[in-house]
Amino acid sequence: MKKSAFTLIELLVVIAIIAILAAILFPVFAQAREKARQATCISNLKQLGLASMMYSQDYDENLVMLENSDARFTIANMLDPYIKNGKKNLNTAGGNLWPGDGVWTCPSAKIDANSDLYYTVGYNWLYLTDIDSQWGFVPQWMDPNTWGYWAWSQPGRSMASVSAPAETVMFAETGRTDGPGGRLPTWSGIMTPLARAYNGANAWMGLPYGRHNAFGSVCWADGHVTVKRTEQISHRWTADGSFVTTNTPIDRYFDLLD
Repeated sequence: MKKSAFTLIELLVVIAIIAILAAILFPVFAQAREKARQATCISNLKQLGLASMMYSQDYDENLVMLENSDARFTIANMLDPYIKNGKKNLNTAGGNLWPGDGVWTCPSAKIDANSDLYYTVGYNWLYLTDIDSQWGFVPQWMDPNTWGYWAWSQPGRSMASVSAPAETVMFAETGRTDGPGGRLPTWSGIMTPLARAYNGANAWMGLPYGRHNAFGSVCWADGHVTVKRTEQISHRWTADGSFVTTNTPIDRYFDLLD
C-alpha cells in the first residue's frame, strides 16, 4: 500500500498558516506580559504611597524629603523602615545609591551598569518639599529654598498644604529627561514639566514615562494609584524629539498647593 505524504504546496500552506497565527498571537502575548509587569509597578507604587503616609504620621504630618544632605540619606533610606526593601545609601561619605531592583525600579526598564537608569520611579519633590517655584525652578542662589532643581535637601511640606491630594502626583514611573532615546541618567526626583520647560534636559532627574503599552503608574498624594498616559499628566514628545507640555497650567497635576 502506497503511503500518502504532504505535497510541497500543502507544507507551504501549513507554514503560512502558522506564520499568520504567530503574527496575530505574539503581539497579544507581549501586551499580556506588559500587563503583568504593570501590575507589579502598581503594587510597587502602592507600597511607596503607603510608606509615605506612615512616614508622615511619624513626623508630625510632614511629607518626606528627597535627600538629607548631612547624613546622605536618600528618600529610599527614609522610607525603607516602612518597606524593608533594603535599597538605601550606606555610603555616609557621599556617593549615590543604585537600587537596581525592588520598588524603585520598573520590571520593564533596562537596569544595568551601562543604562544609567538608576531609578525608574520618581518623587514629586519640587512641590512636595519646601522649594520656591516662581522662577520655573531655575536655580537662584539667594537662599536654599530658591535653588530650584538643586534644592534637593529641603524639608517636606505639611500634608495639609496639599489642597487636592487625590489630584497631586506623589510618585510616578519615570524615564530620561532627554527623551526615550536619550542617555542622561535618572534619579529619584521627578523633573516636572514646568521645570523641564524652563531648564531643559538635566541629568539625575526623571520625567513621567509610560512603559506599559504607553501607560505608566502614578501614585497620588492621598495614596491611591492609577495608570495614565504621559500626555494626560505631563507632556509628549514630537517626531523630531521635541518636548511639548500638554496641560494648562503646565504643572496642573504636580502643583496643587494652598
